[in-house]
Amino acid sequence: MRLVVERALSTAKVAAELRSYEFDEPYSAATFRPDQCSLNFALTPRLGPARGRYEERWQPSRTEMIGDILFVPAGMMMRGSCAAGEQRALSCLLDRDLFEIDFAALDDRALSETLNVGSVSVRQSLGRVLRETVRPSLAGPLALEAAGTLLAVDIARHLMRRQTASERKTGGLSRSRMRMIEERLRAEAPLPTLAELAADCDLSTRHLARAFQQETGRTIGEFVAAAGLERALRLLSESDLQVKEIAARLGFSSAASFAYAFRRSTGRRPSDVRKMRPRERFAALRARRFGLVGTPLFR
Repeated sequence: MRLVVERALSTAKVAAELRSYEFDEPYSAATFRPDQCSLNFALTPRLGPARGRYEERWQPSRTEMIGDILFVPAGMMMRGSCAAGEQRALSCLLDRDLFEIDFAALDDRALSETLNVGSVSVRQSLGRVLRETVRPSLAGPLALEAAGTLLAVDIARHLMRRQTASERKTGGLSRSRMRMIEERLRAEAPLPTLAELAADCDLSTRHLARAFQQETGRTIGEFVAAAGLERALRLLSESDLQVKEIAARLGFSSAASFAYAFRRSTGRRPSDVRKMRPRERFAALRARRFGLVGTPLFR
């Protein structure tokens, strides 16, 4: 594994680095910090299948998908793995004292959420940390500490909402059905429709939509859209497939319909992505997504 730190900025309580990784082979490592929380914000698609598990809390056979926002609480051992390839990410360390939350008391649902944090406010706070790290200006460290503190507050609130929802929950999806949906979205096949996912889960479409949102706090349409964008970016960035072939793999009827949906979502044409160097792609394309610009792909 090769690691390059492109930008770095730190204070007594917050440290942020813009990193580039290169993995020559599938990689696995444990993350543990007794007094700091670790946060990894993927700026290029995760090298799938990226999986993680909490070694002291979960059974040895249990792993879950790692999303683009990975948060590892202080004092917890998380082992993650990914495939070979190149990855760019914002890496943050946040002092444990910034969080008014008992991580040891997190229930299973809240702990599972840390592997794939689905919060708009957390994403926006990460965007502020990223901007301060990449383009530091007057009073940069002070601005970074303020952004990091707000990020810690947003994470704590999000996890406690998941905890509270879990305590109240009377429905939702079983873990086996959630795993089935994740595996279907990762498969090298056209993205499934809601009806197809419902059939896989042996549920009605209405029941699946309601249970999925109750389980995750997100609509299933948003989840499929995010998976579609990740796959489109990966195929455009890492393969030599023609755009019409990528469109077919993702379930579009034509290259033109895929290009329209992609541009609506990202503000860029598929051909623009292939003309960019990796750093330009990060700045001009992925930053737009993380800033929540545009509308969902495969809406």
